Amino acid sequence: MHIPRCYRLLTLVLSSAVFGDVLGAQGPVGIFTAHADVGRARGSASYDPQRQAYLVAGSGQNMWDARDDFHFVWKRISGNFILSARVRFMGAGVEEHRKIGWTIRPSLDPGSMHVTAALHGNGLMSLQFRRQTGGITEEAKSRDSLPDADAVIQLERRDGDYYMSVAQFGDTLVTQRLTGVSLPDTVYVGLFVCAHNDTVTERAIFSNVRITTPAERDFVPPDDHPFYQHVLLRLMPVAGGPARVIAYLCGGQGHDQRPVVGAGRYATGVREQLRNAVTAERYRLHSVCGRIPFVIIGRKATWNHLCFLPRS
Repeated sequence: MHIPRCYRLLTLVLSSAVFGDVLGAQGPVGIFTAHADVGRARGSASYDPQRQAYLVAGSGQNMWDARDDFHFVWKRISGNFILSARVRFMGAGVEEHRKIGWTIRPSLDPGSMHVTAALHGNGLMSLQFRRQTGGITEEAKSRDSLPDADAVIQLERRDGDYYMSVAQFGDTLVTQRLTGVSLPDTVYVGLFVCAHNDTVTERAIFSNVRITTPAERDFVPPDDHPFYQHVLLRLMPVAGGPARVIAYLCGGQGHDQRPVVGAGRYATGVREQLRNAVTAERYRLHSVCGRIPFVIIGRKATWNHLCFLPRS
């Protein structure tokens, strides 16, 4: 069927209007849909499945005042969520206010509203936000300073409020709450790098990256439903190397069909022993602030999640 040229042009214009936000995006990368330069920036992103880590590079003058320039690795998500990652800069860097972390924004426009958890090159940890498009960025500084940090950054949206939790890896998370910033239900979320200098490219490594959809506050799982035996166990010994997923449990069977730990429903707030049938190591499940539990390996503190997974 022949389509008149005027209609083809109209279709192109409409497509550009609808998808203008993501023109120039590249991807996907790991769990993310794409990566792109926001504003006047140059960058790249890659994922190493063996190390389960993202390498992100970006230039950009700043993420401040009425505009942001950075490289962004993103996906779109709705509702409540928890973003978490272990992050660190690569190299000494040039500017003390180079930035890495998580950002949440309704669009890829450089003047977009946003909520951002930013680790600065000098160790400042800042919850930055813009209340309206084109408005001036505000911030709430964390009392923790993390110079040269191997840091854990968590950014959560919970019923319209935002919570930033940060710590040096192995320490206790310190949490700040932000209210009064009204972002739409569906937003872009992801990792970013900004060099704070448009002639420089900075690099960062993001590992143990997770995007978690928490259960509803009033959710009570049934005792006899097999779905709640499906969990993801993630181990990160402080004295050891990088985190990695060691098993997907399906009724007690690991990804290689060996029984890794006993089957059962492991709920937040319940204290019980988990035994690795392959290595004979024992783990204890503990509850923490929020709705994500963690595991202690022996006597070493860890940042580990035990998360319910849906059936595939």
